[in-house]
Amino acid sequence: FNLPENLPLFDGPITPRQFHRRQLPEPITFSPERAKSLFDAAGWHDPDGEGVRKRDGQAFRFTAIASTGPSLWNSDKLAVYIQAQLRQVGVHMAIQTMDGTVVWARLEAGEFDAAFMVVQSGPHWYQRYFGADSPLGYSNPKVIKLIDQAIATADPNETDRIYRELMGIFRVEQPITYLHPFTTTYIVHRRIQGLSTPFRADPLQYMADLWLEEEN
Repeated sequence: FNLPENLPLFDGPITPRQFHRRQLPEPITFSPERAKSLFDAAGWHDPDGEGVRKRDGQAFRFTAIASTGPSLWNSDKLAVYIQAQLRQVGVHMAIQTMDGTVVWARLEAGEFDAAFMVVQSGPHWYQRYFGADSPLGYSNPKVIKLIDQAIATADPNETDRIYRELMGIFRVEQPITYLHPFTTTYIVHRRIQGLSTPFRADPLQYMADLWLEEEN
């Protein structure tokens, strides 16, 4: 499984308004060669050619928990692809699968090396995972303040400003890694106008921008 070089990947929060207006940040590009260079610069090398990077005698190995079972939120199959990608750059990720309820319980308790999860949008979700009581072990007073401001404001322009600032912090600190977009299929009547792919493909998000074509 190989992704093309220079594939743009979004790596942080944006509001529906920003997405609609295409006010998107410059994405981090997918580049295994660049990843290898960064690992080398950080002191993670493969001295014996076994395909596993090491630093100070410690191998770069960890275990990721992934959900399985009859649910749209399952990540066990995705985890296999990510495992293969990491192996290409000398990182070995073991996969531990379990029921989704157990994954979420482990997340809330902070009992994991790495975990696959669905990232939702909205300041309350960010408060839950990046706020003062983050189960991820992440702590940044500036982020906590920005999230509190996002919850308190009803001004969409202020919300956009806050999200832009959060994006800048997340790009540097990477409290989570965005692996892929979540896609949903909508079926609408041909009379509904104003939808477009990908920037206005969700009728629930952009209801105010849609209109009905007059019937002849």
